[in-house]
Amino acid sequence: MKICMVIWKYYPSLEGGAERQCRKLVHELTGRGHECTVITAYNEKNLDRDGKGLSGERVIRLGDFAWVVIEFQNLLTSVIKILSPSRKIPASMLFWLSLPFTWLSRLSFMWSAKNYFCKNHSGYDVIHVHEAHWIAGAVEWACQGLDVPIICKEADYPHKKTISYDTPMREKLSGLRKESSFIAITEAIRQSMLATGIGRSRVSLIPNGVEIPEKRASVLESKAIVYIGNLTQGTHRKAFDILFESWVEVQKQRPDLKLIVLGGGDSSVWENYLKEKQCVGSVDFRGSVSDVGSYLQKARLFVLPSRVEGLSNALLEAMSWAVPVIVSDIPTHQSLVQSGVNGIAVPVGDSNALARAIVDLYDNDQLSVSLAIEGRNTIVSEYSIEHVVNLLEELYTGMIREGSSKKVQ
Repeated sequence: MKICMVIWKYYPSLEGGAERQCRKLVHELTGRGHECTVITAYNEKNLDRDGKGLSGERVIRLGDFAWVVIEFQNLLTSVIKILSPSRKIPASMLFWLSLPFTWLSRLSFMWSAKNYFCKNHSGYDVIHVHEAHWIAGAVEWACQGLDVPIICKEADYPHKKTISYDTPMREKLSGLRKESSFIAITEAIRQSMLATGIGRSRVSLIPNGVEIPEKRASVLESKAIVYIGNLTQGTHRKAFDILFESWVEVQKQRPDLKLIVLGGGDSSVWENYLKEKQCVGSVDFRGSVSDVGSYLQKARLFVLPSRVEGLSNALLEAMSWAVPVIVSDIPTHQSLVQSGVNGIAVPVGDSNALARAIVDLYDNDQLSVSLAIEGRNTIVSEYSIEHVVNLLEELYTGMIREGSSKKVQ
């Protein structure tokens, strides 16, 4: 099959969960003989407009202003840091100040995509959009009247019915997006989509996938608690406040433990907080790393206290390494983690509960080993990248077949 993947950012740009998952799927699909092309935005000036990815996939970068948004936000953050080193620019302020640049970057991408697909749509059997927000509506708009099936992946919970103000033609794109077919990566997300009126037949349930490592973590030999998350995604989503508040309490009881924080973004605000609490030396901010497996292999526990999450790739990877996991009890986590069986779930937003869970699980070797084994078994049976791509191939084939039958009619 000839498959076109569409995503706003793609390697080597800074990756989040959606970007890593797209790259993993491209790698597996390419290895099976499928021809993959990735359509993404021109986010960095030094990248090729038309180049090759790590798996030999063609990577086409469209639009002219996406890199301006990133440079403007970086500049603004730097200025704020110089004027007030202890102050972090609010996400809402960054949104509104960046809005004109974001709006223009998306408009540029939309028109470039429309031009591209009008000329090249016949070269693809299926278009897979890896985000179900504005870009899903944009691809539907770009491909209006073209005979190619489109599937959009929804990874956010709950599913949002409207598109934000930083997008051109937001009402039109919102309407077009409702006509899409979707992949929901958890049952909770699927149910939230059905609740907005999307037809049941247009929502397929296919989770994120992860490679299964041959080795397993030596959890009982470690004192490292690992957290993986992009610091740019904000406390309202990732609950960094809960993570570090709980860590202060953990340090009072188990000062020999170490928290390893993996993920890009500015850590200065949280380093200052930890300095005030006199436990900054127990937290190691490593930034963005290329091989999280090397850290998970040496982890004692993995924690993820998010307030908002899809199906975390980091969580899947931790469980695949047989690392015991502690997560917040949000619906998307509960679709994967059965508390007391293959992990531990604590009330979202409760730093004291998280701290107790870390200490209790660290002290309980037998439970740690049991959760680690069951967690890995869950991933092997339901979330391996091979299994997920099998489901995708079946979905793609069905969409192509359905499109062919409509042509005949």
